[in-house]
Amino acid sequence: MPSEATLEAYEKVAHGYRRKVWPIVTSFLESVRGKVVIDIGCGKGLAGSFWVRRGVYVGIDLSPSMLFTAPEGLRGSPFFWAIAGEAETLPLRDGVADSALMIAVLHHIRGREERVRALREVKRSLRRGGRVLITVWSGLQYPILLEVLKAVFKGLSDGFRGFWRCSKSGCRYYHLYTLRELVNEVEEAGLEVLEAGTYVAPGKGRGRKNYFVVALNPG
Repeated sequence: MPSEATLEAYEKVAHGYRRKVWPIVTSFLESVRGKVVIDIGCGKGLAGSFWVRRGVYVGIDLSPSMLFTAPEGLRGSPFFWAIAGEAETLPLRDGVADSALMIAVLHHIRGREERVRALREVKRSLRRGGRVLITVWSGLQYPILLEVLKAVFKGLSDGFRGFWRCSKSGCRYYHLYTLRELVNEVEEAGLEVLEAGTYVAPGKGRGRKNYFVVALNPG
């Protein structure tokens, strides 16, 4: 199934999408310097609410419907820019951003080469010394492993390293990361890892346990 399947799924759930901004994201935004932040896979761009008073927030998402349903207060701001695009080919010039977010996006990209390509796009878009916060789901949690087993029997998996999660809204691909693998991919893309670890998102439901990396573009 190509990336169009993931796009179709998010187009269908856009109006009811309610992902909250995690504290790890707001803490990162409070710590960074500069005026321009890019949010890759921004969804409805809710993180922009914590940034537009400080500078320009560029929300990039595969799903146009996600961007069109951003809060009215954001859409009306001259400091909120919404762009439909893919992480693997960011429609941005080199060094345009002071910092970047890539929250729960990388694990949707199938294939190591394509994921590293997306990370290289982040590096290209960041100025020298710019920082990025990246999070992915941890594959080492019981509810997800149970879904993987079901997907294996249905032929909707890449062995035990990735699977298609299907519902009435469509199918989305998930790669099952380890923290070491995430760090390796970030470093392969030419970014310098400053911090890495596990983050448990507030609330209930699948995907609470995440791996995160804060990385810097060394130039």
